[in-house]
Amino acid sequence: MKDRQALHAEIAYKYILNDASLLLLFFDDRGTVTAVNAFTRALLGEEPEQRSFRDVFVDFQKRFSLESLADDPSTTTMMEVSTARRMPRTFLTRFFRCGDEFMAIGREDTESQEILSHEIISLNTELSSLARELQKSNAELEKLNRLKNLFLGMAAHDLRNPIGNIIMCSDFLMEDAFKLLSSNDQELLTAIKSQSQFMKQIVDDFLNLAVMESGQLSLNLTASSLHETTTKAVNDMKFAAGKKNIPLLLNDESDLPPVLLDSSKMQQALMNFMKNAIEHSPPGSAVQVSIGRDSDNAFVSIRDEGMGMSREEQNKLFRPFQGGLSKKTAGEKSVGLGLVISSKIIEAHGGKIIVESAPQKGTTFKAVLPLSRLLPESPEDHSSLPGTGDTGHGLVPHIPGPGEIA
Repeated sequence: MKDRQALHAEIAYKYILNDASLLLLFFDDRGTVTAVNAFTRALLGEEPEQRSFRDVFVDFQKRFSLESLADDPSTTTMMEVSTARRMPRTFLTRFFRCGDEFMAIGREDTESQEILSHEIISLNTELSSLARELQKSNAELEKLNRLKNLFLGMAAHDLRNPIGNIIMCSDFLMEDAFKLLSSNDQELLTAIKSQSQFMKQIVDDFLNLAVMESGQLSLNLTASSLHETTTKAVNDMKFAAGKKNIPLLLNDESDLPPVLLDSSKMQQALMNFMKNAIEHSPPGSAVQVSIGRDSDNAFVSIRDEGMGMSREEQNKLFRPFQGGLSKKTAGEKSVGLGLVISSKIIEAHGGKIIVESAPQKGTTFKAVLPLSRLLPESPEDHSSLPGTGDTGHGLVPHIPGPGEIA
């Protein structure tokens, strides 16, 4: 009978040692691991021997000791084991004294695992449901945004011609009949032209934004001189700067070769930045326009000597309809679309906008264009740029360039 029990014990021990998914560790009287079974070795990683009791079991509050745990072998203790994957696993463990050594044997807490798995599955189901709702909401928002852009474009297009006619009629009256009018009528006529020009600017901005937000912005890229494009923008803005006695200065020491640009669109973007700088500059101050390059980029920077902006104001700069963010020095009107349009034009060229500003320190807008994408190397390179396409084909509305008349 004893031989049979010894045989059974030997078979059971070999199974626990080699095959069973049970935690089995032996510790010496100092709490150092002396031996483990195959399952525990795989769990703890290579060479678990020489690890201490507190290296094996996670016990931040140091509540347990081998001696106290082994005092009552009938007590099962929930222990967290530090695994090789750095993810603790919970075992229901008993501790025994074996002469001068200690033995720990435990089984995994499957009930807690099942509860955790159930919660994970439940959360995953809820997350999937929320993801479907989000996709549905995004699709509805995209549809509404397309309808908004379509309405905006149609409304702006229909308004553009009558506003242009009002400007043309007011120009005709100011040329041929202005002197015949009373001073009050002259002021009214001047106000009509000024307000009509402001309305035309708003309409043009709406058309530009509608096209850009619809993803239909097309660039007519050609090998162009960034110097010439910037110079044209500076010359076109000198009149507006002169009215406020603001020198508009151009500095170019970059020696740039021709780069791939939609020169008209780029000029429009730079003029918007210059217009913004002039509007926020006090009379008598200067606006400095600089062209430069480094090893990877070309850039055009526009620096004013205005009141500058806080970090909070800078974070709102390129959001539509933020025209009232900072006070303009002569009370100029704006709906806050110029900078948004400029940023989208620069991004369509593969570039980015850097803003440097602080209260009372002025503001610098820097349009950065990567030379690696803009230097003309071969015709195939044109097609890799964002927004490129053949203008004049398909239902892509025309974006008015600088100086174009309605």
